[in-house]
Amino acid sequence: MPGTTKVTSARVYMSDGVRDDYRTYAEFRTQFGFVHRPGVVKILTQPTDNSKLDKSALPTWGLSLAPHTIARDYCRSHGIESGYSVPDQCPHATVECSANCLQANGNGRYESAQLGRICKTVFAHTYPEAFARIVEHEVRSNLATTLGECLHRLNVLSDRRWEVLLPRVFKLRDPLGRLARFYDYSKIPPLVRERNRPTNYHLTYSATEHTTVDAIRSMVDAGHSVAVVIRAKASELDVSTWHGMDATNGDLHDDRTQDDAGVVLLSAKGTMRRSPMAKELATA
Repeated sequence: MPGTTKVTSARVYMSDGVRDDYRTYAEFRTQFGFVHRPGVVKILTQPTDNSKLDKSALPTWGLSLAPHTIARDYCRSHGIESGYSVPDQCPHATVECSANCLQANGNGRYESAQLGRICKTVFAHTYPEAFARIVEHEVRSNLATTLGECLHRLNVLSDRRWEVLLPRVFKLRDPLGRLARFYDYSKIPPLVRERNRPTNYHLTYSATEHTTVDAIRSMVDAGHSVAVVIRAKASELDVSTWHGMDATNGDLHDDRTQDDAGVVLLSAKGTMRRSPMAKELATA
């Protein structure tokens, strides 16, 4: 059947359908100035290609799309009609979130990296089924080669509801029969995300410049983990509580799947240090 793969304990065989999807993606990339490559161009970011993902004990693959309306704006300014209607990839981003976005940090500052994200975003919009089959194939492959000892983060820079957009991926299992593990950060309210969230998809909700301590406490009391940007160095975040809530240093690694309800403290970086989104360190 097109779009399916056969799994062994150490290898995933690519179906003809998925191979055709990769060919479609390779051809699609030429619209964005990339040289046509006959081989496979992966959509998921490799664990060692992202410094934050690489901090986790388990190899972690990420899906790095262009945040906000960057993909749509680029397509409209360059006459790429297939991207004119690409939706906002961060529909609940605030002014401060947009102004201090991490998309230009690290290797993301290079034009080739930004174009790659834009291309993936437009491809996902233009060929959603091909995109889904490729992502599913790559997750299957990662599960097979690691025997399930891996993680996947689908919103490295975006904030999409993948539980609705890619429901099949959350049903994938490793060679031992265990469900694949996924996690993300999200500014979309829990009332929305929790409706369809699979049990193997851990979500950490992100506080904004508008989120009060009481609102954070309400989310924690409801059993959620909440990421809070703190105006402090990473070395200062090794505290057990923040405003009386259990806290963990989120800068140590990116694996949020083991977090219990509480606050994930993240040190403010770059322009975020001066942003009202960054809150003060309070251990009382």
